[in-house]
Amino acid sequence: MWDAAWRNSSFANPNMKLYVGATAGQNAGNPSSYVSPDFFASELQELQGNYTDSFGGAMLWDMSWAYGATLNYATSTKQALMRGSKCGSTQGNCCSSKVPNPSLSRRRRSS
Repeated sequence: MWDAAWRNSSFANPNMKLYVGATAGQNAGNPSSYVSPDFFASELQELQGNYTDSFGGAMLWDMSWAYGATLNYATSTKQALMRGSKCGSTQGNCCSSKVPNPSLSRRRRSS
């Protein structure tokens, strides 16, 4: 698939990673491109399982939507990634970083 094709290309970086993006709210981008957090989580876990060496993570547009809705898309995405990660109970909390809260970052910069 894409993984093997890119790795076998002479121009490819052998350490390349795939990051999958989603709009974090129905009005955060093109409404026809929006997928539910459950669907996105399912796709992330499948990619994470199938491409363990080249899967890099997820990105959301726009973070204000990821936190602003009743359903926290950012937390849902992180939970999906954690369920499929190599960091399990045998390795402790190697992936236990918190999802950043952009409103806190803005307050710190303006102070």
